[in-house]
Amino acid sequence: MHTEIAALRRSLEKRVGVSIDSIARCRQVEVWLRKFDIQVSYSTLSRLFGLNQNAVQPREQTLDALARAVGYQDFSTFCNRQHPRPSVLRFQNDLLFQLEVFLISGDVKGAVQFFLQSLEENVHHCFLALHLGKYMYAQKGEYAEEFKALAAHRLGRLYFYQFYIDEDDLTGAFAFSLKQYFLPNAQKEETLFVRLYTLRKEVMQGKVLSTSYIDELKKAIVEVKSLHLRSRGWEILIINEWLLHGEVSKSVLDAVLMSVLSELNGMDFQGEECAAVGRISRALLFTKSVSDWSDHFEWVTACRQVVFGAFSDLEFQSAAQRFLQQGSNFLGNQQMIYQSDWPNAYFTSQLFLQSNTAIRRNIHFFTQKLGIDERFIQNLLAAGSKA
Repeated sequence: MHTEIAALRRSLEKRVGVSIDSIARCRQVEVWLRKFDIQVSYSTLSRLFGLNQNAVQPREQTLDALARAVGYQDFSTFCNRQHPRPSVLRFQNDLLFQLEVFLISGDVKGAVQFFLQSLEENVHHCFLALHLGKYMYAQKGEYAEEFKALAAHRLGRLYFYQFYIDEDDLTGAFAFSLKQYFLPNAQKEETLFVRLYTLRKEVMQGKVLSTSYIDELKKAIVEVKSLHLRSRGWEILIINEWLLHGEVSKSVLDAVLMSVLSELNGMDFQGEECAAVGRISRALLFTKSVSDWSDHFEWVTACRQVVFGAFSDLEFQSAAQRFLQQGSNFLGNQQMIYQSDWPNAYFTSQLFLQSNTAIRRNIHFFTQKLGIDERFIQNLLAAGSKA
């Protein structure tokens, strides 16, 4: 019996992904078990794992409950291995719980290693990057060793940029991390990503790029194959044109529109396609250029696919939906609630997608918290009042 109980303890630790070696961990596991309607108190867990001086032989009901937690019908079938082992393709809430256990205990290095191991197990576990990045949102130079580990890992590099979900990079920490740890060994497209990321931040703060620089950027966009990178470049071109002239010329808008539509794969939208449409919608909203494309059937269809697509995220869905609403191509009762609390999503929903009234109400937030020049905000409001 002692051997089987010890095996159950090891299986439970493997299931939750951490060692159950403290009362705090027992409390966390108790919460996790309740998600599966398994009621085992932290005090019972502490006795089972030898963390309580009053350790006693666990009751049969407790052993059965914990056996169910690791994928067996009851403790008896666990002992006889009569049930298949749980799949390595674990549920998202399991993975999130395991990640949170590392972060709550302050073990960021362990969280990063867990993330990389999860990627090796299945690349669809990349969604963890967003959650880990939210925790690691910090000052310049923080978590240096963790970012070095990400940059050195073949899969970690692919999702490095997702670690800072705040694209406006209020502290400058992401730009610092990119240059220090990611850029030195970057390939051509990775280098272009760093460049585009930095440029977007600059134009969003009101910096106007020179004509020669824009010409160079256009050439780089044409040469790259990645739709993800192209769409970032197109977004910058639209916003810079607006900063330069106070409006976006029809020739620029038409050139971008034709480029975007030529890249879209008919009705089979994947993540890159949805992101491209969302980014361009966001730029059109920001520059008050919605009316220029509101009657274009193919573009309106693409926006609808993003709004209802399975591969969209809330930020891009919200931008596409707002475009359709402003262009009178969307039913007023079909509302999508923008619930994200990410800093960049909050910034986007307030500054890009909301009314001038909302911008004025939050002007202190934009100028004091985000560090945006108030003149840039006033120019945006002036452009909006003319639209």
